[in-house]
Amino acid sequence: MNRRKLIKYDDILSGKGLKKLISETPPPMPNCIPPCPDKYETITVTMKDGKFAEWKKSEWDDYTYDGKFFIVIKNEAWIGFYNLDEIRTIVVE
Repeated sequence: MNRRKLIKYDDILSGKGLKKLISETPPPMPNCIPPCPDKYETITVTMKDGKFAEWKKSEWDDYTYDGKFFIVIKNEAWIGFYNLDEIRTIVVE
């Protein structure tokens, strides 16, 4: 039988039980997403529901992947934040 450990509401507010999650480092960026954004012109993110977002080079200057989210960056500010559970494809070209 699979039992889950219950966390009290007060423990959630105090941060107890979350310390392990916070201390874990995210996985490295996969090889399928190239690390050099200077030579690419567009980022197209397609969601599972069919909607998509297209970013032209003038709208972004960097992007990153932290294991759970794909993030589009402009002037060191996050301008696009996508949960990978809701994404079908990411094309950087």
